Amino acid sequence: MIVGAIAESSVSVVRIYVASATSTDTGVSASQTFLGLGVIANADGAVVSDASVSDDKELVAVLSTGYAAKLTKKQSGSPELAVFEIVKEKNTPKLVPVSVGDSNKLALGQTVISISGKDQTSVSGGLS
Repeated sequence: MIVGAIAESSVSVVRIYVASATSTDTGVSASQTFLGLGVIANADGAVVSDASVSDDKELVAVLSTGYAAKLTKKQSGSPELAVFEIVKEKNTPKLVPVSVGDSNKLALGQTVISISGKDQTSVSGGLS
């Protein structure tokens, strides 16, 4: 059951980076700085993340498939959350929204998981 939940949810996790380009003697060098993780909230491309991920620079979301997409910032209405939208192009893969449970339905002692990971997916588990 846990393995299935991880497999189902992992495809909705995106890694968010600041894309930057700098001039060098040999041309232009592009780099990405990791900011944090987000999740795909709907099939239209809304991505929700922690407000600390928010940045005014050009942001890139790397999907679980390795596809990189530009992000545009949207208003979240919450000081704790940042909401972005994936800029869709012709070759953008199908976006799979995360399935979120109802924390009010958790029973004491029930297993909960957290998916994270800067470079690769990692999972933490615990009890509610």
